[in-house]
Amino acid sequence: MSALAFAVLSLFLVGSSEASLNPSDNGDYEPSDETRLDPSAGISFSVVLNANEDLDEGITSFVAVFGDHDGSWSGEVDLECDTDVAVCDGTGDDLDGTWKTPVTLTAGDTVSAPGDEVIFYNFIATMDSGNVYTYYSGADPGDKKKTNPEIHVNTLPSLTDDAAVTGDDMPYSFRTVTITYTDADGHTGDLSATVCEDSDPTSCEAPFSLSKESGDETTGAVYSGDFQTAFGGDLTVTVSGTDGFDSAEDNRTASFSVDTETPWLVNDSVSSTSAGEADQIVFDVVYCVFEAQAGTTVSVNVGGTSIGLSENGAYDACVNGVGTNYTVSTAVAWAADAQAVQFSASNTAASAENLDSTSVTINDLPVISDGSARKIDSNFIINATVEDINLNDGDSISVFAVIEFGSTVAMGLDENSNYTITVAESAIIDERGGLRTVTFVTADSYGENVTADFGTTVEVNKTSSFSMSTSSSMSLAPGQNTLTFTIDNDGRLAP
Repeated sequence: MSALAFAVLSLFLVGSSEASLNPSDNGDYEPSDETRLDPSAGISFSVVLNANEDLDEGITSFVAVFGDHDGSWSGEVDLECDTDVAVCDGTGDDLDGTWKTPVTLTAGDTVSAPGDEVIFYNFIATMDSGNVYTYYSGADPGDKKKTNPEIHVNTLPSLTDDAAVTGDDMPYSFRTVTITYTDADGHTGDLSATVCEDSDPTSCEAPFSLSKESGDETTGAVYSGDFQTAFGGDLTVTVSGTDGFDSAEDNRTASFSVDTETPWLVNDSVSSTSAGEADQIVFDVVYCVFEAQAGTTVSVNVGGTSIGLSENGAYDACVNGVGTNYTVSTAVAWAADAQAVQFSASNTAASAENLDSTSVTINDLPVISDGSARKIDSNFIINATVEDINLNDGDSISVFAVIEFGSTVAMGLDENSNYTITVAESAIIDERGGLRTVTFVTADSYGENVTADFGTTVEVNKTSSFSMSTSSSMSLAPGQNTLTFTIDNDGRLAP
């Protein structure tokens, strides 16, 4: 058979007066040895007509018919006579020769849509006598012949050589692989990626899927996938793809690496975030690394002071690494503000990124241990004993005496934690006379009040001043009258 193969339709006499069809293997097409064609690829179907001179028939239509086997789709193309036909619009034997599809026919014209459809074809000649000659008649009316080997029509998808991996290089990190996928038929891509070790290319992890991120498949769509790998060192990710019918011709690769030496810190904890300067605070953290390294040190910085931690057993939940618990229990000095807590770690190869933790507040509340008041002449001497163990560290306190019914007065430090204030009776006599309680309040630089009541009292002189008025003039008419009297006490006598 020549490169341009012919589908030969033999119309020959059966007996002496009728033409018949010979559905033999004389028919063919070009290309004849492909199993897949792009929709844009050219394809040619041709047939040799052996007409019957006795009937002297002319052609009404002569077509190549395409469609699927079940008849859900069908299309046809008019055949053209080749150079070996004597008279293309003649009758009888003048029509003998090769009839072929137009040179413009493409594989895409022979199926309903690119994908997994294979090509079915037939030839039908309708004569002006009313006779219809069909090249292939199958079990069902309208059957068509399938190419052998089967040819399915689909454009191979392609993966652009632009695969890239982005993301941090630590063992626990999630990374993203991206690539451009193109399919001229607009089919959605089914892409996957596999990570393998460069040191042993046969050592690979299970594939993971990529999904469409942006763009259009016909012009190039970006697909991406997030992944995490348990491998370390130099690695390669290989991306493969299919349009659901055919695989992309070339797989694409991208190289990346996972740090096997740099440690990282996780699971930090601070046992108490608020304590006094004598209290013990426990600091814990987990040290992780891809593979164990020599010279490991772990420390915590609290308010500018570095404190070393000690190993406290293995930890088996480091993501893609080995882990060790580290801990220390220590007191922390007072400070005027909350103190930042930050863990750090290193080994002989590299240092971890510092890990900020929960801050701690170290402060002891002041204590009021005693209070008293006495009167000397016309003054009240009020004393209180107040202590704060943080004073030597820079803390400060304020102390107040609260006199019932009005006055709150600041007290000053005398000596040996004794705070005192002298209050003139004249300064408070107008507020209230009689017995008045005295309580004490103190606050340190953190502003939290501490109160104390020791039953302390002061006796303030009582004063009285009454005035009386009536609701009307005292010039009253004879008979019964009602008078209203108002009595005002302008003094400070306690009830």
